[in-house]
Amino acid sequence: MSGIEALTWAQMYPEDVAGIVGIDMAFPESYDDMNTDVSGEVRLISAVKATGLIRLFVGDNMFPDTDSPEDIALERTLVCRNFLNKCHKSEAENIKASVKRITDGEKPDVPMFLYLTNGEGTGVSEEEWQGFEKSYTEGMANVQSESFDCGHSEIIQKEHDSLVNGIREFISGLGK
Repeated sequence: MSGIEALTWAQMYPEDVAGIVGIDMAFPESYDDMNTDVSGEVRLISAVKATGLIRLFVGDNMFPDTDSPEDIALERTLVCRNFLNKCHKSEAENIKASVKRITDGEKPDVPMFLYLTNGEGTGVSEEEWQGFEKSYTEGMANVQSESFDCGHSEIIQKEHDSLVNGIREFISGLGK
């Protein structure tokens, strides 16, 4: 949902946005087929979290195997504490309205550097996932993208150096 937030901010406050770096961000079209009546799921997950049962669903396999046992324990604590917090609930309950606000408005005229994954974990094919970005940015000036053969949850760990170098280069070119 951070992609939706970035696009909204760029539409509403273009003078405050020098550019957008999107790391496997979702675009409005990504939500077209999504069931957005999540009230039942939110209530269920809130109850699971409140009882502490959420810890049963947060296994070691959710974290990079390069992390130490101490890091995994800390990460698990943070996931269990922060999962479905007030912000997450609000985002889930209001995503359709947020998408509508973006599609009803002008596309933002800001430079974008977009990192795309193969869509693994999104529920759609690589072609469809990357097609959302291409469809939204078609005709927009100043959009660069780079694709990686990994899933959403893996891109930071697997492509860290590429991301850091690309972001630094993108940022250094802003305002020139």
